[in-house]
Amino acid sequence: MNSQIVAFLTPGYLHGSTYIIRFHVGDYTVNVFAPIGGGGLVAEDCLYDCADLNDILADFTSNDGPVDVAPATAVDGCEGAITQIVSNPNAPGRHLSKKDVVFTDPENAACGITRIERTWTAKDSWGNSSQCTQYIYLRPFTHDDIDFPDDITIDCAGCGDAPGVRPCDLGSGYNVPYAGIYPLIANPQNILVVGCATSGGVCNLGASYTDVRINVCAGTFKILRKWTVLDWCTNTTWTHDQLIKVVDKYGPAIACPADMTVSTNPSQCCATVDLPNVIVEDNCSPTATISAMIQVYDQYLPEQVIATYTLDKFTNPGQFKLETFQGNNFWDCDTLGNYGITPCLPIGHHLVTYMAEDVCGNVNSCTFWLTVVDDVPPVATCTEFTTVAIGTDDPTDCYAPTGDCQFGGVTWVPASAFNQGSYDNCNDIAFTVRRMKADTGYSDCIEGLKFVEGCDNWRVEGCGELDYSENNGFNDEYDIATAENDSIKFYCCEVGTTQRIILRVYQLDIYGHWAYYTDENGNPLLEAETGCIQYIYNECMIDVEVQDKIKPVCLPPAHVSVACENFEPSLWAYGYPSAYDNCCLDETPPTSAAPGGVTNIPAGTTAIPGVCGMTQKTYYSGFPGAAFDTTCNKGTIIRRFTAWDCYGFSSRLHPAYHCELQRGLHHRIPC
Repeated sequence: MNSQIVAFLTPGYLHGSTYIIRFHVGDYTVNVFAPIGGGGLVAEDCLYDCADLNDILADFTSNDGPVDVAPATAVDGCEGAITQIVSNPNAPGRHLSKKDVVFTDPENAACGITRIERTWTAKDSWGNSSQCTQYIYLRPFTHDDIDFPDDITIDCAGCGDAPGVRPCDLGSGYNVPYAGIYPLIANPQNILVVGCATSGGVCNLGASYTDVRINVCAGTFKILRKWTVLDWCTNTTWTHDQLIKVVDKYGPAIACPADMTVSTNPSQCCATVDLPNVIVEDNCSPTATISAMIQVYDQYLPEQVIATYTLDKFTNPGQFKLETFQGNNFWDCDTLGNYGITPCLPIGHHLVTYMAEDVCGNVNSCTFWLTVVDDVPPVATCTEFTTVAIGTDDPTDCYAPTGDCQFGGVTWVPASAFNQGSYDNCNDIAFTVRRMKADTGYSDCIEGLKFVEGCDNWRVEGCGELDYSENNGFNDEYDIATAENDSIKFYCCEVGTTQRIILRVYQLDIYGHWAYYTDENGNPLLEAETGCIQYIYNECMIDVEVQDKIKPVCLPPAHVSVACENFEPSLWAYGYPSAYDNCCLDETPPTSAAPGGVTNIPAGTTAIPGVCGMTQKTYYSGFPGAAFDTTCNKGTIIRRFTAWDCYGFSSRLHPAYHCELQRGLHHRIPC
């Protein structure tokens, strides 16, 4: 029987070979001869995958994909090479255009060879044209084309326990099998670690999978994914096991506190610190436990660790708890870590480590510095009332008498003399003292020191201390009197008054310097108004009564002996006494003639003209050693002198303020 049978042979049949080919009417022995000598039936550069069909048909258009078939070449004798490819063959100018016709086996389109006959038309600018035909073949996929996804280990972050809950993207090469460049399941990006099984196919191949999940802990599990690929043409199947490991290998993230500084407890030289609560969040697993470790450093040897504390819910029962917080999203593995209270930590710079462990045994930690300082001011204790006695004149100072009967007595009192048991919990203390300034200024005595001429070498600087490098137009005694210092100077002009002073008790640091408050960087805090350092101190006030307890000094004239014929009855020819005091002598000393004055002053006591603070009583008799015959001007006359200071203290009442001296006049009368 003579008949014509047309079949498309799969590329790869060799020229000159004999094959048994199954046609729709039966099996035939076929001798294969290539139309152009040598090699296979179809050249490899003309053979493509069946899935390339639409891409090839879209060649040289805006929808062209990654698979490209080389275009025809055309050369015009006048215009040269023609390279422009257009979609409209009637377009003006010289160009190339193509027309594709697809041929498939009508009996087995999906499993046979598909042929594309591409007719190229080359046209020059004058409308002359010529054509050629390009043959393109597409074959079905085979087992060798299948590329199964590899095993993969991925971090659990973002992987949910159910479809649609924080899924993980497996990524290209790990999600679906591929046939060539084509995924066997469309939209492979939707194939997740955890999800519903699905299926799909390309050309003659179909694929599907099933999962078996093996849980290790809350955030770690394995997916045993079995892939099955079916060749619809041959009913052949291939399977592949893909292992997907989802691993929780990181501990919970801790929102670590910033470095912090705390003060000691009010009554202790250490600090019990309520550690900051923080958010603890794990990407995959719930947090199981939290704990803390504190390395305690010596304040004097900053590199020396003197203690280590490990704190957890066992060492601190009822603490180190995991709690919810306002706005908590219960779908997230986050919680509030309540890290509890520390032991009483000494002054120093200590390293705190926060730790958190999830249910898979992964531990994470973070550290911050906890600095304990003594910001508790000292306890200042001083006597509410006290007295200070003025001493003698200081010839080296700038405080001078203001009159003939005035003297420059002063006294210095150290600040510590006003202390009555002040103390600090942790550190040594130092004292300063200063006068308290009223709204109207200092006392008249102190204000009067301001404009005394001379001695202007210093000033009181803005923070209250003496500056010895610059003057300010005021007498140095005023600067001394108003400055804060480690001692205070009292003056004669303050005698009889009560002065309010302030004792300041400073905390000292380990170097013996005044301690001060610091900011978060350890820099001194400054007063907002003055810009002065905020030292750590406390104060108390004392009312000081200034007294003069020193007696005036009386200096009598010398003893004399005179002949009776030369005797001068007024006695002034025999000398005047003199007196001096630490503060002042009374310019109107009390006498017996003063009505309502000092009592028990002997009658006849008179003031001595021109001598400050002095009175005299002359005894001719009635006083031990006094015996004078006024008729013969013969015997001994006693002159009793009394020195009085300006505060009216008498010798009887206040013998310390009076000096008495007797002087005798001896008259020789011839027999």
